[in-house]
Amino acid sequence: TYALDINPLFDVTQQRQGMAESKIIFNLAMCGSLDICITPEFSDELQRHADKFDQDPVLALASALPSIPLGNAESIKRLSNELREIIFPNRSTSGKRSANDNSDLNHIAYCIEYKLSGFITREKTLLRSSDIINRQYGIKILSPEEVIQTDTKQEDITLSTRTPETLSIRNIENFNPTEIGGFLESFGVLDSTIKTLHFENSHGTNIEHVGVYLETNLIGYASWQKPSKIKNVINLHFYLDETAHEPTKVIDNIFERVFRCVPPLTSARIELSIHEKQTTTKQTALSIGFLQRLNSTELSKVAFNGFINESNWGKFRSDFSELSGLNLPEKLPKNKELLNTGVPITGKNKQEFRCYSLFDFETLISPGFLLPKGRECLLLPIKETYASQLLGELSPQRTLLPSEGVSLLLEKAYFRSTTRKDYFKKGTIIAFYVSGKKSIQEIVGLARITYSELLDEDQADFSLQRQGVLPREKLAAIANSEGKLHAFTFDNFNEFPSRLDFKKAKSMGVISDANLITVEKLPYEKFKKIIDSVYKS
Repeated sequence: TYALDINPLFDVTQQRQGMAESKIIFNLAMCGSLDICITPEFSDELQRHADKFDQDPVLALASALPSIPLGNAESIKRLSNELREIIFPNRSTSGKRSANDNSDLNHIAYCIEYKLSGFITREKTLLRSSDIINRQYGIKILSPEEVIQTDTKQEDITLSTRTPETLSIRNIENFNPTEIGGFLESFGVLDSTIKTLHFENSHGTNIEHVGVYLETNLIGYASWQKPSKIKNVINLHFYLDETAHEPTKVIDNIFERVFRCVPPLTSARIELSIHEKQTTTKQTALSIGFLQRLNSTELSKVAFNGFINESNWGKFRSDFSELSGLNLPEKLPKNKELLNTGVPITGKNKQEFRCYSLFDFETLISPGFLLPKGRECLLLPIKETYASQLLGELSPQRTLLPSEGVSLLLEKAYFRSTTRKDYFKKGTIIAFYVSGKKSIQEIVGLARITYSELLDEDQADFSLQRQGVLPREKLAAIANSEGKLHAFTFDNFNEFPSRLDFKKAKSMGVISDANLITVEKLPYEKFKKIIDSVYKS
């Protein structure tokens, strides 16, 4: 439940610049995705701004919004005084803005007193104090824009298969009750759930609906709402006929699509609903960090998009606890602790205890990774054509989008020469640099090594064909005189929110004088320079 400031109401009623975002808040509330209310301070504000309303119906609309009751006056006053030291530490209590300041403080005090989720406002001073107030009092202060995540759908794709039949994943614009409803009924999905999915497709905001088709036959359906700062829980409904055709590629694609919906440097909990017969889906989910609740068939995981270091560990720790009900150490463990001991996790009662290795913990929060002081990474050059097939579309006008579905596999295979193969160890982070004189020449993202081995051409083609994109003749060209090549697999690919081009990386001292002819080891200091640069915004 979020309390509304008066300015989002003005946005809508007076058709101000932020009208579109504020209208979506009311849309979410009317669709049941969000509860909104007002504080008693709202009525006082209305009286002060009565001259801005030229029609009584506007006042009537405001008075129709649900209001929390008057709180304990002493408690509200105490909280307001505490908040003043945070929000307006150097501002006079008797100046021109004192009445507005007092009103802002009272709004937040009421939110804290009644344990609301937060407050939606356009007041910049309040928004600047959001993080510290969230840490101290557990409520969020958000602007209307932060409530909404941009609704950009991922492309329809065709998956490569071993048969002539076409296997595709397509966006569903219109929920067909006969086709989709009938398919879901065959999986034993409750009629009430089907009606909810139908309603969300028609009225929901930022809802993805995709169908899996073998030729023209529907063999799978998935639906999820993209997370935002106001609701960081993703309810993923995923039903797939695993007997129909190569289910693993479809399962990977759906999970990877959902991961890519989590905003950078943000946590979200994914609640997964599947059919009990979807054994491959369940096995895949457990392998990528989903946990099964005790005495339940429900699967859930916390996903983090990006890196976690000492500066944002506190925020991540708080979000992780809120989303999972589990507790992490107060401080990010040091690199040696992570390598030798791992990450200890305790339950609510602090008696349950389990220590996850660094690799397993990063799987638990995938696609996120930890960046403690001392952690190194590899900087690997990759040709643009190869990168576009393996990682996704790299055109400057587009984000990384799927190319024949390979870029949306959870684990992908990279084939290279045997030089410096010992650099590639399980759990090592790789930064991909797109190389070539006529290429974009940018560092585009990070991934984590899951497997590394010397293989001959037959082994590489047979065991890693599904995760790779190179045909047999290309593997032969890479292999040495003994027919051996180096293969490694990677997961948790994180596209950078902004890329780092060669000239800037060179000026920062990230790239050596060898100019990335082959893979280079980057010490922590250089690795951190890349992270600071691409996430600076």
